[in-house]
Amino acid sequence: MGKCLLTLLASSDLLYLQLAYECAKNQQNTHIDYDVCIVINTLNDSFYQQVCDCPDFKDATIVRTESNGKPGKGHNSLLTYFQDHIEYDYLIPIDGDDFIYPFFLQRLQHYMVAPYSPDVLFIPFSDILTKDCNPSLHCPINNKCYLNVNIQEINLMDQFYQGKLSPFNYQLEHVNTPGRLVLFSRNALTMNAHYQESFKWYDDLTFFMNVYEHAVLLPHKYNIYFIEEYYMYVYNRLNMGSATFEFLRKRQENYKKENDMLQLEIENKYLAIRDWDLQLIQVLKNPTKNEFLTQKIAFCENIVEKLNLPDIKVDKSHLPRFSAFFKQNNLPNIYEKMI
Repeated sequence: MGKCLLTLLASSDLLYLQLAYECAKNQQNTHIDYDVCIVINTLNDSFYQQVCDCPDFKDATIVRTESNGKPGKGHNSLLTYFQDHIEYDYLIPIDGDDFIYPFFLQRLQHYMVAPYSPDVLFIPFSDILTKDCNPSLHCPINNKCYLNVNIQEINLMDQFYQGKLSPFNYQLEHVNTPGRLVLFSRNALTMNAHYQESFKWYDDLTFFMNVYEHAVLLPHKYNIYFIEEYYMYVYNRLNMGSATFEFLRKRQENYKKENDMLQLEIENKYLAIRDWDLQLIQVLKNPTKNEFLTQKIAFCENIVEKLNLPDIKVDKSHLPRFSAFFKQNNLPNIYEKMI
């Protein structure tokens, strides 16, 4: 299976990094041999010192990489660090303010063996911790926020193919990067895929396009997959200092700037993927258990309890649907009393 380097990339907010590190260290039922490395990519000297002084990280490997204040340079520094440390066969890059479920590596190891032998794995779906109540299965967490969850019973891949619009045909405000990178092999380094270092938010779009083009042009050289997984990753939209919130504070201005930069970046490039047929990338699946849903909720309740967030007024409009799902699957119905 090879040895893995799991990186936590952070530029600010010590508490989120502490929780992300705890998640990474406390993985359950996995045979993956992995080390955790905290990568600090920031212009803030005091944050780096905070991390070095934190007792939680006394046994951790901590490195600082050159920063320009934008996420792309940080993401590229992970690739460089992985390239330089040849004792590792795979890179598992995690954002240091996001969270991985305790069974993240257990799920990941299913794909890391023959016949797949992956070079690159993307997950199209992440659960989301957020203050916003979105039109999905949203679960109130401690009356502080919501967990917007994805479940296998809803055919999200059909929605995925319809919703991931082409950056060649649409403005960036209508485009989302089609997948989050969760595994990158040493062989994949030969693609020379890179993140755009000038972007404030869409740095991973050009990286995905680099990899997607290799999947189309060199399918026998690189094993590149989407994994239809719903029980691996929690995207944190609670962090007000994140790149997402910084970008959205000047939404229209930033969208225009990044769209203009993207058009220059892709001009006369990526000709093999301009039809944007994402179904050319094979999708792998692993059977799930509905009991994981209650585990996900308990996990996020524990995370949120440590964040000391203010209470919110809970939107209960979707709770009947959520409660019905619990009943149909013979799960403890923890929301029945809230309806």
